[in-house]
Amino acid sequence: MIEEIGVKEIYGHISFVYKIYLEHSFVYMRVDKTPYYNSERYIVIVDSNKFYKEWTGKTVGHCVIDDDWEFRKYEDAKVGFSKGIIDPVPVAQIGYSDVVSFTDGITRTKLLIRNGALCFPVECSRKSAKNLYKKLSYKNTKIQNVFGLFKKTIL
Repeated sequence: MIEEIGVKEIYGHISFVYKIYLEHSFVYMRVDKTPYYNSERYIVIVDSNKFYKEWTGKTVGHCVIDDDWEFRKYEDAKVGFSKGIIDPVPVAQIGYSDVVSFTDGITRTKLLIRNGALCFPVECSRKSAKNLYKKLSYKNTKIQNVFGLFKKTIL
């Protein structure tokens, strides 16, 4: 499950924060407001099972850490997530047409999946958001424009 925490100031930056529930705990992720392109960035809450299957062709039970380099990055991701709501981890940035492509966030995505997140937010373009939403979105969610997220009150 996922919960919208809302707009927060984090170390002088304005961010929209999500709480993502894992199997035995929860983590926080954020989308940062930037001085540009907020209206061209979108958030889709993806279903972990559908997303991982589309990305890798495998089920979430087969989500593995492949090598020493990836293991070190995975450990860094754990440290990043451990900071909690004080310093949420940025959502992954992806593209999607016929395949899932990452700009940033592979390791944090694997961490979410390996720890039982049923769904999680990803950031993408409008075109990718439409494609993702149709095929990989989590039940009862909607596409969110990043600009619209920041119209809400700062906590």
